[in-house]
Amino acid sequence: MRAGPGSDPGPAVPRKVLFPFVGNSVGGSHLSALTLIAGLDRARYEPVVGLHSRGGALDDHLRKLGLPVLDLPRIAMPRAAPFWRNLPRMLRARRPLSRVLRREAIAIVHTNDRRMHFAWGPACRAADVPQIWHQRTPAPGPRLDGYARFPERVLTISEFCRASLPPRMRARAEIVINPVAPEPADPAEARERLHRAMGRRETGPIIGFVANFAPRKEPLFFVALAAALADRPDRPRFVMLGDARPPLGPAVREEIARAGLAGRCHVLGSRIPVAPWMAGLDLLVAPARDEGLGRTLIEAMLAGIPVLASDDGGHREVVVHGRTGWLAPPGDLEAFRRGAERLLGPPGRDILQAARTDAEARFAPAAHVTAIEGIYDAA
Repeated sequence: MRAGPGSDPGPAVPRKVLFPFVGNSVGGSHLSALTLIAGLDRARYEPVVGLHSRGGALDDHLRKLGLPVLDLPRIAMPRAAPFWRNLPRMLRARRPLSRVLRREAIAIVHTNDRRMHFAWGPACRAADVPQIWHQRTPAPGPRLDGYARFPERVLTISEFCRASLPPRMRARAEIVINPVAPEPADPAEARERLHRAMGRRETGPIIGFVANFAPRKEPLFFVALAAALADRPDRPRFVMLGDARPPLGPAVREEIARAGLAGRCHVLGSRIPVAPWMAGLDLLVAPARDEGLGRTLIEAMLAGIPVLASDDGGHREVVVHGRTGWLAPPGDLEAFRRGAERLLGPPGRDILQAARTDAEARFAPAAHVTAIEGIYDAA
């Protein structure tokens, strides 16, 4: 019954925002979304994290955080394909997903990766629920324009990402930079943790690669750089933190052996949270290409770790070359070697304060949450 004039409408009920995920991995998009979820005003918004698949890395991470999880229907996931080829899968998923939206009284769906963008668009339209499409990776090519009819708002994380979108999506996209909260971690404890994981304790610098093993992350290039730096008098060691699943995991291990780096370069696998490990590094190397932004770079800058990254993609929007870090042409082994030599010396220490100050100013979670809440308010 509608309230009459002068009646007390009672307290406002928070609007439910669904964050659906596949659930089989944990990456930067998940961590950014979880930072947003932690900061949302609970008097206005009730975040609901949903998983299509339980028992994976994200499920484990959510359990450690104590976050409840909504079980989502198992569906045939859309693929990276033109709209007309994905349409049958999307239409088959529409009914079970729209039922979830109605049953759970979801007010907004905030999707954060390609499979979720595609799968939930028709369901949101059928249930008359606004979809916020958060594009966190570059997406060149025209195929996304077929999907542009579904989301109410399109967000992206950098000018590089926005510029990569096809015309209809690009015209609608708004840039909202990812939030990165500094995670307290003791460098001495982190270094001891790395020593134990490597099975040896030495005094030389520890150089790290922090990313899930995927071709564009360039883990094999990091091994080549390790080989180029292995003869330094201070005998650096190298650690690789990230999901090392096939095919690149075995390929990286084979290349480490072939380069004679056994006992010097260590594949430690995924570590979540990564801050208690990364804080022990003397240098972070990020050779990835086509990064939407570069969350790991920001985390390192906040932790006081020098960063050496490819001069490519969103890295250019994170690192000011020579002031807050060092950029090298992607795939240029000699340029990366020179950058590492520079950052491992005194000049590397000179830029740490500038890097931390810049990262704190530009990537503060509070500013991100305020921007997203404004978008929710208008949805």
